[in-house]
Amino acid sequence: MSNTDINIAFKPFENYVYDLRGFVNMMDDLELVQRSLFRGKEGTISFKARDFTTSGIISLFEQIENAGLEPAGDQKQQKFLMDLSSYLKTLPVLKLTLAFSPTNTFLERLSNQVTTIIGTKTLLDVVVDEYIVGGAIFEFKGKISKHTLDEQLEGALRRF
Repeated sequence: MSNTDINIAFKPFENYVYDLRGFVNMMDDLELVQRSLFRGKEGTISFKARDFTTSGIISLFEQIENAGLEPAGDQKQQKFLMDLSSYLKTLPVLKLTLAFSPTNTFLERLSNQVTTIIGTKTLLDVVVDEYIVGGAIFEFKGKISKHTLDEQLEGALRRF
């Protein structure tokens, strides 16, 4: 399997997560799948893991199987899973502080916008802080950008 094929095979998994909570869940699922591969079954990863997990991760494996991108054999499948886990751990993280708990739809849209701006898939580390009143604080690679109502109010009050 070439590096291009591997990158294509990893895309469904990369696109499935938006925030660190989803990332941790996926990593747990991948670990469970890795442990289930050698349970006396032959075939695809989704077939071998179906009895051990009911998560959406099975459909992701089915996508790569249908595209002909899943390696055959236990050893190659195990390596694929280890490489996938390693790859997902390299995704950059943007810390996002909000005044409210966002919906999954909001996170998905925001993650897609951030990914477009940064140029690579970026996970969101969401922190809820009702004291910022409104808006958001973005932290990425050591830089902080505050776009909060609290900051704007403080600035306006200083001008008086």
